[in-house]
Amino acid sequence: MRSLRIVALCFINTIACTDSPAETSASASTSTSSGETPTTAAPTTAAPTTGTTTPGTTTSSASDSVTGSSGAVTTSTSSSSSTGGDTSSGTGTSSGDTSVLPACDGAGASNLEGVCIVFAAQQQSFTLAEAKAGVAFTYEVLVLADLANITTEAINTCDQPGPGGLFVGERVEGNGQSYCLCDQGKCANPMEPPFVLKAGAYPDSLPWDGVNWSGPSDFNNPKGPPFPPGMYAVKIRAIGQHDGQPFEVTGELPITLKP
Repeated sequence: MRSLRIVALCFINTIACTDSPAETSASASTSTSSGETPTTAAPTTAAPTTGTTTPGTTTSSASDSVTGSSGAVTTSTSSSSSTGGDTSSGTGTSSGDTSVLPACDGAGASNLEGVCIVFAAQQQSFTLAEAKAGVAFTYEVLVLADLANITTEAINTCDQPGPGGLFVGERVEGNGQSYCLCDQGKCANPMEPPFVLKAGAYPDSLPWDGVNWSGPSDFNNPKGPPFPPGMYAVKIRAIGQHDGQPFEVTGELPITLKP
């Protein structure tokens, strides 16, 4: 009986000893057959910062990574560009050292900055009959900007300032012929106090009937003979002082008289 117990105990121990490795193997089999893939952390790569420089231009680009609550990665890119030098669109032009602003180029002579005499496009050739019937030469005194402390001087006797405030002398002459209102009688030379010559275009005109004349004077001077055919010039002139310095502004229109 005792021997039977010993045999049974040995049989039970044998079964116990063979079961433990099986459990371990099964456990190991379970852990490797679950199909789960080990998690591998993906390396994080910082986006390189690229700086590109061209002459006079600097460009920079930066990238920032931000992880939101959803786990997605949002990439924001900021770019800034600056260009060296002045890129303003203002353009300056110079017509040369003429002491006259560009708007007055080709409009006669002037040493008063921004002031000139301009003739409008008009008829410049006339028959003697047309001139005798009466013609008028139109012009403008052009002032580009206000000028303070202007003193204007009369060219003709008993004259009055023109529309802009300047005294203006008008005449037609050439080939020994002359027409003007130079002598309008006896009167004191007009004196005008200094004033501000305002910016603007001041139109005026010189009427003419094709004859020689210097004005009525104080004895009702009669008009002279007509101009013969030929080439002449209409001349407009203003003189005075600006800040104590003398100025002269002139304009000229060539004309032709035909038989």
